[in-house]
Amino acid sequence: MDMIEQVRYAPAGEYVKDHCLIFHQGLWHLFSISGQIGYSWMDRGSEECISHSCSCDLIHWKMLGHPVQASGKTGYYDEHMAVAPFVIQKPDGQFCMFYSGWRHPNKQPHFNFEGHQQSIYMAVSDNLYEWKIPDEIAPKGIIVEGDDTIVGRDPHVIWDDAENRWLLYYTTQENLDGKPYKFIVDVAESRDLVRWRKLGCALIWNGDKRIFNPCESPFVLKHPYSGKFILLLNWDYSISSNPVEFPKIQQLPFPCGINYHTESVRDSGKGWSSVGVGFAREVIKHEGKNYLSGVMGHDGHTKLGFTRFMWTEDFLILQPNLGESNMADIPCKSE
Repeated sequence: MDMIEQVRYAPAGEYVKDHCLIFHQGLWHLFSISGQIGYSWMDRGSEECISHSCSCDLIHWKMLGHPVQASGKTGYYDEHMAVAPFVIQKPDGQFCMFYSGWRHPNKQPHFNFEGHQQSIYMAVSDNLYEWKIPDEIAPKGIIVEGDDTIVGRDPHVIWDDAENRWLLYYTTQENLDGKPYKFIVDVAESRDLVRWRKLGCALIWNGDKRIFNPCESPFVLKHPYSGKFILLLNWDYSISSNPVEFPKIQQLPFPCGINYHTESVRDSGKGWSSVGVGFAREVIKHEGKNYLSGVMGHDGHTKLGFTRFMWTEDFLILQPNLGESNMADIPCKSE
């Protein structure tokens, strides 16, 4: 087995969940939800900030700290939680981190959703180590034309060459034609990453019932052969020629996602566990090899792992111990 595929990484005392990887000046930088081992986002002190680690080889990691944290400011939409980061680099060299800001005043031991609010936030950096939230974004997150704010989470951003624009995907729920839809991936566009205009629903999930939201952790990229856009979700995927409109989902052709254990309790680490290549996946390329990153392990103890894959004519397949053939260049977050 590839050495990288044997990696299971989380900072000491923490677990990893939704994350992103970006390569810069010879180092992979990992930004992730920072969870406290044995706990969950419902517990005070867990999943309230973003951790930063780095590695030159995806095997040996160094924890650098927590550069983005909940603001703690009363009424701000990131008052209690900063989670689910995604980092891009602009043509001018500046980095932008998109993440979910949550206001959730009632965690355990009296957990409830009273007062809950969430939005998409953006922080900027010149070096990946020090981050600042622009003043205009700080109170309620990114502003979208026609809306006060994006009520969503798990942001993902790509550049659309054909239309010369940035596209922002995020998980949300809303009423459409008078009917409530719980599982949606919405999309917005921007020319400058500051002013956004909502385009609508990129995908309305139409699969089998899931215990967890099946539209969480969206990841979009172009297929290196067909040029079509692939929207990856935790259990499913969709392929489209149009990056703002994806057709009916298909189940991923390999073990993945989350399995829920109804008979267990969270503190035992058996409330749920990952399946196969895990969940909250990203696509990266390292030293000519393609990898899916994924969150692996059980509730309150998850770590980062990697799985090698190869591209097929229209999608991808898992194939450990690949040779060097069929290693197409792909658009990924590296220089």
